[in-house]
Amino acid sequence: VINTAKPAIPSAQEVIQDLPSALHLSRHQRGEINGLRYVLFPDGTGTVMQADELRSPLFRMSCEKGVACTVYGEDGETTLIPAVGAPEPDMPSAPSGKVLARYLSEWIL
Repeated sequence: VINTAKPAIPSAQEVIQDLPSALHLSRHQRGEINGLRYVLFPDGTGTVMQADELRSPLFRMSCEKGVACTVYGEDGETTLIPAVGAPEPDMPSAPSGKVLARYLSEWIL
Protein backbone atom coordinates (compact mmCIF):
# COMPACT_ATOMS: atom_id res chain seq x y z
CA VAL A 1 0.00 0.00 0.00
CA ILE A 2 1.36 3.40 -0.99
CA ASN A 3 0.99 6.35 1.38
CA THR A 4 -0.51 8.93 -0.99
CA ALA A 5 -0.25 11.62 1.71
CA LYS A 6 3.57 11.57 1.41
CA PRO A 7 4.43 13.59 -1.72
CA ALA A 8 6.75 12.04 -4.32
CA ILE A 9 7.59 15.58 -5.49
CA PRO A 10 7.28 18.76 -3.40
CA SER A 11 4.25 20.14 -5.27
CA ALA A 12 2.27 16.87 -5.22
CA GLN A 13 -1.12 16.68 -3.54
CA GLU A 14 -3.18 13.90 -2.09
CA VAL A 15 -6.70 13.89 -3.52
CA ILE A 16 -9.51 12.32 -1.52
CA GLN A 17 -12.86 11.74 -3.23
CA ASP A 18 -16.01 10.79 -1.41
CA LEU A 19 -17.06 8.29 -4.04
CA PRO A 20 -18.27 5.03 -2.51
CA SER A 21 -17.57 2.57 -5.30
CA ALA A 22 -15.76 -0.71 -5.67
CA LEU A 23 -14.63 0.44 -9.12
CA HIS A 24 -12.82 3.63 -8.05
CA LEU A 25 -10.20 4.21 -5.36
CA SER A 26 -11.17 7.05 -3.04
CA ARG A 27 -7.70 8.58 -2.82
CA HIS A 28 -4.69 9.19 -5.01
CA GLN A 29 -1.67 11.45 -5.30
CA ARG A 30 -1.09 13.70 -8.27
CA GLY A 31 1.68 16.04 -9.22
CA GLU A 32 3.15 17.98 -12.12
CA ILE A 33 6.74 18.53 -13.17
CA ASN A 34 8.30 19.63 -16.47
CA GLY A 35 4.99 19.55 -18.39
CA LEU A 36 4.18 16.05 -17.14
CA ARG A 37 1.43 14.97 -14.77
CA TYR A 38 1.42 11.79 -12.73
CA VAL A 39 -1.17 9.98 -10.66
CA LEU A 40 -0.35 7.32 -8.05
CA PHE A 41 -2.93 5.11 -6.36
CA PRO A 42 -2.60 3.33 -2.98
CA ASP A 43 -2.68 -0.07 -4.71
CA GLY A 44 0.68 0.60 -6.40
CA THR A 45 -0.59 1.56 -9.83
CA GLY A 46 -0.04 4.86 -11.54
CA THR A 47 0.26 6.79 -14.79
CA VAL A 48 2.49 9.45 -16.29
CA MET A 49 1.01 11.67 -19.00
CA GLN A 50 1.49 15.02 -20.70
CA ALA A 51 -0.06 17.70 -18.48
CA ASP A 52 -2.14 18.97 -21.40
CA GLU A 53 -3.23 15.51 -22.68
CA LEU A 54 -4.70 13.59 -19.76
CA ARG A 55 -6.51 10.90 -21.75
CA SER A 56 -3.41 9.28 -23.23
CA PRO A 57 -0.91 8.00 -20.65
CA LEU A 58 2.71 7.90 -21.78
CA PHE A 59 3.53 5.29 -19.14
CA ARG A 60 1.59 3.03 -16.79
CA MET A 61 3.13 1.59 -13.64
CA SER A 62 2.19 -1.45 -11.62
CA CYS A 63 4.14 -1.91 -8.40
CA GLU A 64 4.30 -4.32 -5.50
CA LYS A 65 6.08 -2.40 -2.75
CA GLY A 66 9.33 -4.06 -1.73
CA VAL A 67 9.25 -6.44 -4.72
CA ALA A 68 9.23 -4.74 -8.14
CA CYS A 69 7.52 -2.31 -10.48
CA THR A 70 6.67 -2.88 -14.11
CA VAL A 71 6.54 0.21 -16.32
CA TYR A 72 4.55 -0.07 -19.55
CA GLY A 73 5.27 2.53 -22.24
CA GLU A 74 2.75 3.67 -24.82
CA ASP A 75 5.17 2.35 -27.45
CA GLY A 76 4.88 -1.20 -26.07
CA GLU A 77 8.18 -1.13 -24.18
CA THR A 78 8.05 -2.88 -20.79
CA THR A 79 10.64 -2.25 -18.07
CA LEU A 80 10.95 -4.26 -14.85
CA ILE A 81 12.40 -2.32 -11.91
CA PRO A 82 13.28 -4.62 -9.01
CA ALA A 83 13.38 -3.49 -5.40
CA VAL A 84 17.01 -3.42 -4.28
CA GLY A 85 16.67 -1.88 -0.84
CA ALA A 86 18.08 1.45 -2.03
CA PRO A 87 17.35 4.70 -0.19
CA GLU A 88 14.67 7.02 -1.55
CA PRO A 89 15.86 8.29 -4.96
CA ASP A 90 16.76 11.90 -5.71
CA MET A 91 14.05 13.72 -7.63
CA PRO A 92 15.08 14.53 -11.22
CA SER A 93 14.99 18.24 -12.06
CA ALA A 94 13.57 18.12 -15.61
CA PRO A 95 12.56 14.53 -16.32
CA SER A 96 11.21 13.00 -19.50
CA GLY A 97 8.15 10.78 -19.12
CA LYS A 98 10.31 7.67 -18.97
CA VAL A 99 12.63 9.15 -16.34
CA LEU A 100 9.65 10.29 -14.25
CA ALA A 101 8.02 6.84 -14.44
CA ARG A 102 11.30 5.23 -13.32
CA TYR A 103 11.73 7.76 -10.48
CA LEU A 104 8.17 7.19 -9.23
CA SER A 105 8.66 3.42 -9.40
CA GLU A 106 11.88 3.63 -7.37
CA TRP A 107 10.16 6.03 -4.94
CA ILE A 108 7.36 3.50 -4.40
CA LEU A 109 9.75 0.59 -3.90
